[in-house]
Amino acid sequence: MRIALISTPYLPVPPRRYGGTELIVYELAEGLVRRGHRVELFATGDSRTNADLRSLYRTAQWPPEMLADLNHVSWAMQQIGQHGPFDVVHAHSAVALACARFLPTVPLVYTLHHCRDAELSRFYQGFPDAHYIAISDDQRRREVALRNVHVIHHGLDPARYAGATQPLGNYVCFVGRYARVKGPHTAIDVARTAGVPIRLAGEAHLPDEAWANAELRTRLAQPHVTDLGPVGPDVKVPLLAHARALLAPIEWNEPFG
Repeated sequence: MRIALISTPYLPVPPRRYGGTELIVYELAEGLVRRGHRVELFATGDSRTNADLRSLYRTAQWPPEMLADLNHVSWAMQQIGQHGPFDVVHAHSAVALACARFLPTVPLVYTLHHCRDAELSRFYQGFPDAHYIAISDDQRRREVALRNVHVIHHGLDPARYAGATQPLGNYVCFVGRYARVKGPHTAIDVARTAGVPIRLAGEAHLPDEAWANAELRTRLAQPHVTDLGPVGPDVKVPLLAHARALLAPIEWNEPFG
């Protein structure tokens, strides 16, 4: 098959540090190429892939901004129309649903990477012919009824992650955005109460900076806390492998993970 895979313009594929969606796009691209499909990946020019890379932006456009996404996705759809035929387009941005109006004969698959959002749910109802991928049963149940929806869990290559039969360190860890919904403040408090050190890997994104300044700044300075900042696989893999436990005290309906 000839498959067009549209990532985001916000981070490279695979992401150097933070980037769940872009990591899944990478695994999809590499897996489909290994299976013999012709994959054209629409991502930023600093991406790394065995697929055919197509780029509008030379580098990642961070922080996320709607106009950059619209520019990237509409350009990708234009390229798909001009250089087809493609058997399927698999997009990871809701913008692609609207842009697909200009390519009505090409099947569109769109993966839901977010928790229930009322505005997006209303938007989806305008595109009943798209094929939607939910990343968990819970996410699908919370979403509006969609005519063509299937649950496909995210997958990662286990060869990239080393395991351990017993922890090599006496610490617990937290990996994720420094946001209230992810619960890093709770993880720090739990570790203090349990009397164990904690290592945190992540950072606050722009929408969460005010909360992080109010709730995390003093906590991160506590003596049992080590703040690693945003990390890539070279740090994250041994961090997880050697920890006594991973703390993930979320305060929202996490779609997957």
